[in-house]
Amino acid sequence: KTAKYESGSLEGMVDEQGFTGTYVGDEIVSFALDRAYPLMPFSVKELKGGGPAQSAGVLAGWHLDLSASLSGLSKDKLAGLFKDLTESAKSEEEIQNASVQELVDLAYRNLTEFQRRLNQQLRSMTDVALVFTNSSSSGQVRLLPEAQAAYPEGFTVG
Repeated sequence: KTAKYESGSLEGMVDEQGFTGTYVGDEIVSFALDRAYPLMPFSVKELKGGGPAQSAGVLAGWHLDLSASLSGLSKDKLAGLFKDLTESAKSEEEIQNASVQELVDLAYRNLTEFQRRLNQQLRSMTDVALVFTNSSSSGQVRLLPEAQAAYPEGFTVG
């Protein structure tokens, strides 16, 4: 299952300074990094209160679909997460013009640092659309048949 999260202006919600938007961090307490899921290593570690993600069905443990999130309307805003991510820093223009795959590759080459940026920079953003899924696969999983072979001692294969 996939759920789209959109932070931003929620009618009737106003903070003490008069701001009417919601920050990602108002609902998502933190993101986890789990290297056991190489296709989608970032997931929601903890949620609080209610908000657009939970209204869309997102629960703790759901994976952030970085490719789908970067393919949406928030690519320009999310591109800031990639600024100076590598030693060979890309300019802001190069990041804006980079393909989704190039940005995902950049994040995956710097997993720990990118997780830190999710927990700091992304949580402080508003007016962003993120895509979450409860599977680490971006498509329908097809189970393949299983086979077991036993070779007697001394048998040569090939």
